[in-house]
Order: sequence, then structure tokens, then C-alpha cells
Amino acid sequence: MSENMDKLIQVGKTEMLPDLDDFPIDEGILAKFSPARLHVKYPDGQSNRYFLKTAKGKVGKRLMEGEFHAISALHNVDSLFVPKPHAWGKRSGPGPERYFFLLQYVDMSDRFPDPN
Repeated sequence: MSENMDKLIQVGKTEMLPDLDDFPIDEGILAKFSPARLHVKYPDGQSNRYFLKTAKGKVGKRLMEGEFHAISALHNVDSLFVPKPHAWGKRSGPGPERYFFLLQYVDMSDRFPDPN
């Protein structure tokens, strides 16, 4: 297991995740499944879900960093309606330069809430 994945597992339940720069994610998986929902199971049996977005190259870096800061600002204003951003950084490994943005996964529904 990579050092960065260890960091994610160790502190994934805390307020902010550590610096995950150079995060190892398989390029083949990203090519097929980005954006993606990550379901992380912790050693203590608990689990958490994250939403992962990626983008390639220098433009991708600006997109992921910009979205991280924008969602962070919105989350600071209204944490009930904006998912919690956790991290952004560069994916490590072979393949094209790719950047990621990781935030809280929120189940969405097209149903109207019960007014009662």
C-alpha cells in the first residue's frame, strides 16, 4: 500500500485530509471511471465515501486547484448544502500528468423531500 493511501486511511475520518500530492491512482481506472465514487473501508470497520474528479495537464492542474478553493469557500459559508472538499493534488505513476480533486460524496435524489 502506498504511503499516501496510508495517510488517507489513517486520517480519513478527521476534519481535513493530509497533503495528498503525488497520490498513486491507476491511469487505466481513471480513463474509464473519472469522475468516480470511492468507498474507503477503514481498519476499524467504519467506512466513508468520497467523490473523485481528475483532469490532465497544466489546465487540469488549474481546474482542480480552482475547484478545490471555490468549493472550500462555498463550504465555509454553508456546510449543509455544499460537500466538504478534502484535497487536491497530482497523481503519481506512469501515464499523462493528471491532477485530482477529492471531496465528500453526497447521495443525490430527484425526489421532493417530505414536507412533514
